Amino acid sequence: MSCAFVPRKIGVICVIGVWVAHGEEGAVHEMPEVVVEETAVSSYVPQTVVGATGTALPTSLSPQTVNVLTKDLIEAVQADNLDEVMVYDTSVSTGGASLYSRTSGKYSIRGYSGSDVSLQGLPLADGMGMMLDAALIDQVEVVRGPIGSLQGGQTSTLGPYGAGGAILLKLKQPTLEDLTETSLGVRLTESGGQRYRLTLDHNTVAWGEEGSFDFGSRTIVTGEYDRPFWLNGHSKGGQCYTIAPSFMWRDSKSRIALNMAFQYQDAPSYQGVPVLGGQFVGPYGIWLGSPNSRNEYKGALIQLNGEWELDSTWTVRAGAGTSFSDVDYNLWALSSGAPSRTISTLDYYNSIIATGKGYYEYAWADTVSVNWNAYGQALAKVKTGSVDHEVLIGLDYTARHKRGHSSFATTDQLFDIWTPEAPWATERDYGIDTKQSQTVHRTGVTLQELASWEQWKFLAGFRMDGHFSAEGNAAFSVSPRVGFSRSFEDRVVVFGNFSRTESPNFNYLDANDEEMTSSWNANQVEGGVRVNPWGSLWLSASAFMIEQNHSPELLPNDRTHYYDNGKSRSKGIELTLNGNITPAWSSYLSYTFLEYKDIDAGQSFDRYPPHALALWQQYKIQGGWLSGTKLGVGYRFRASSLATIRGNKIADNYTIPSYHVFDCAVEVPLSANDYIPESSIRFAVYNIFNERYVASSRHAVQCFAGEPRTFEICWKSKF
Repeated sequence: MSCAFVPRKIGVICVIGVWVAHGEEGAVHEMPEVVVEETAVSSYVPQTVVGATGTALPTSLSPQTVNVLTKDLIEAVQADNLDEVMVYDTSVSTGGASLYSRTSGKYSIRGYSGSDVSLQGLPLADGMGMMLDAALIDQVEVVRGPIGSLQGGQTSTLGPYGAGGAILLKLKQPTLEDLTETSLGVRLTESGGQRYRLTLDHNTVAWGEEGSFDFGSRTIVTGEYDRPFWLNGHSKGGQCYTIAPSFMWRDSKSRIALNMAFQYQDAPSYQGVPVLGGQFVGPYGIWLGSPNSRNEYKGALIQLNGEWELDSTWTVRAGAGTSFSDVDYNLWALSSGAPSRTISTLDYYNSIIATGKGYYEYAWADTVSVNWNAYGQALAKVKTGSVDHEVLIGLDYTARHKRGHSSFATTDQLFDIWTPEAPWATERDYGIDTKQSQTVHRTGVTLQELASWEQWKFLAGFRMDGHFSAEGNAAFSVSPRVGFSRSFEDRVVVFGNFSRTESPNFNYLDANDEEMTSSWNANQVEGGVRVNPWGSLWLSASAFMIEQNHSPELLPNDRTHYYDNGKSRSKGIELTLNGNITPAWSSYLSYTFLEYKDIDAGQSFDRYPPHALALWQQYKIQGGWLSGTKLGVGYRFRASSLATIRGNKIADNYTIPSYHVFDCAVEVPLSANDYIPESSIRFAVYNIFNERYVASSRHAVQCFAGEPRTFEICWKSKF
């Protein structure tokens, strides 16, 4: 369920140097250069990335693949929450856009589970990685492959997370300009969907004496009402509100930033539609809920970060923060299996196709998730002979805690899926049988060196972690990494890396009904090339292989106990193209080819789409009466993949069908006036050819339908 939907354009102007009048009349003084936000040559190419090495490094020189989704791209495609943003990285998949999911707000990368979405080391609480409003995001870095050498292997109640990579956020910060931006938009979807969205972004800055430092504040506010196309008048729509104040203090040697965000949503709960035998079964806009089937979500985060340049050699960083979510849902969904598994999954799904009837599952939850993180880092820049060294030393602590009550039950009676009605309303039981409490802790030490010699960069580092579970168990892990990049004439870069992550299998019960303490591990080998044919345009191509070992698997004929026998492999090729083809033509493209093999089962199958492509092209007209008008066109494609249950394929003919979705947009600048110096109006059509497709899925019977053809109009302003 998406919380943020409609138009928004929140541009950010970054001022590198300013002239201000100060003192005596007519006296003009030049302020020292202060950079709060970096400006890229192309709006789709960042100047630097931090996520792969922990140090600011030009994107093209990273020894490990990092795909970056910039705020300009996010605004161009009109993505309104993080789940919608991630559609444009084809290496990323989600297990369903729903709070009713063990993986809510978590993503798979390169065919394996990634780490929790994080902000400067702070993992986002349950659901926040999906619900976070995109108006808050300045940049998303998707680091491919295991990165435990920098951020550690993740202990989790959900399985081995971190083998596929990491999604790292950079939130918008105060800029060096007094500026207010607003947008007001409407989306109307065929089949009756309606969405209305308002955003406000207000930035102020205050100068210190003689410009010696600056203090800035920024507040982003969003409000939205949404009535999804699948609701069909059966219940009221949903509403969502966000407020995110941030503050920054900075002088020539230091920077301190405080980020906060608070979000609330009340919306109808939706768990998708059945897609069986490669086709939709039942109406595309089916809703298996009732008026009391609702999601209520409250999310908050607060993080304080500081950086101090002690001298020409040493820079230190420190920070601490917490993320919080309160999830309360009540829903009905088509059950993924028969009661007590009296028949096989395949036989049950075949019966749904034949009869148009299935069992329902009723689920409710009232849970709180809280994450904490604190870190300290020291970065030393030294030179020995002709080699420059950047040595990073870090110590951090992370904790995750989840508590509350939840329940799940399956009906004993079959119900029609063509004219669905929720069977009954079940009272909640807040007793001991529904209570849950899970806690994991991790403390880690990081040591890494990035050496530069002529056109070469060499990366070597490792991390040691101590993991501690609520059961009193302790486990220790070591995650190393090495890599290199070599630049030729600043136009061609070759790179490669080996990385390994390991972490204990806590929160799984073994055959003796005790918590597992063995560790899973994942190893990646990757190599590639980046080419800059002209201007800011970069083409990156990489080949990779990830192998995961000792991951938890259910014991035969057992649904609650595991052993660490899981072994699998994912390999593929990735292409990205981003930058400017001409000064007026901005381009973004992401392509992924993926192969997956369950090694211990001896099966190769398309657990994820073997081919995926996403692109957005934007052209800004130069000169003439349409000068400044932006024309955009987008395309999204995912090849057919096999439907799975708990990661295992159901049958060769049970597929999630492929799709092709086309979008277009035009944004026209409006004439300036005394009150609004800059404004524009945007018109867009999404899913132009009204494709019926699965946007994401949890199970074959719980597939989240993509929106039908949608029309949008949005007014934006700056003043």
